[in-house]
Amino acid sequence: MKNIHLMKNILILLLISITVFSQAEKEEVAMQENLKDKFRFGGGNLSNGSNGILYGFDNSKAELIGNAYYSIEPLKSNIKFYPKNVITAQGDAKLDTANNILCKYNMLDNLMEIEVNGEVKAIDANMIKRIKLGNANFENINNFGRLALKDGLIEELISGEYGLYAQYNIVVKQPTFNAALNSGSKDRKILKERKLLIRSGRNLYEVKNKKNLEEVLGIQYAVANEYMKTNKKSYKNEADLISLLEYLNKN
Repeated sequence: MKNIHLMKNILILLLISITVFSQAEKEEVAMQENLKDKFRFGGGNLSNGSNGILYGFDNSKAELIGNAYYSIEPLKSNIKFYPKNVITAQGDAKLDTANNILCKYNMLDNLMEIEVNGEVKAIDANMIKRIKLGNANFENINNFGRLALKDGLIEELISGEYGLYAQYNIVVKQPTFNAALNSGSKDRKILKERKLLIRSGRNLYEVKNKKNLEEVLGIQYAVANEYMKTNKKSYKNEADLISLLEYLNKN
């Protein structure tokens, strides 16, 4: 009888130990995930105040404002992949095209999120040669000659002998909250930046300034400059730049 009672006590202790360990493990995992999130967005740096106090703030009410998608809604898309053999449940298959599927472009991580049978699958956007995403056309930047531009998909704004493309960059603005002064914002903000690129032939050039455009357009620059002066347009204005390139493509 004593042995049975002893065994019951041992089992109870074991269950308590397992429960405590499990809870501690969950808390540790949660803490690790929080740290990963902080470091991912650059907010994981810790520093001591001048008086030796480690400042921080309760981020339970902090929010991530904005999103990193080209469109928050999935868009009907047609994808042309770089040819590649992939292994599927049915055996080897050639990855080539996918039409009439719903996609979202995550520009922060350069991922294309595709809805397949009610599930979302993410693929590296560098596998995509070109894609019609809703009404927008995107091409892989690696299809062109380029100068120090990051990988990813670029949106075609106009086509022709001279093309104009937009390259998107996602910036995560960190909280400005100052715990010592109890001022500022605790929220992180996602900002979308857009860089314009001119295509001449199969080469891409970043639109920087008037002198830069002179180098890109070459002998056509005199024609371009006259058009801009006559029509009182600015090289810094996107709509005016589109108007100029459309003019050059027709003449």
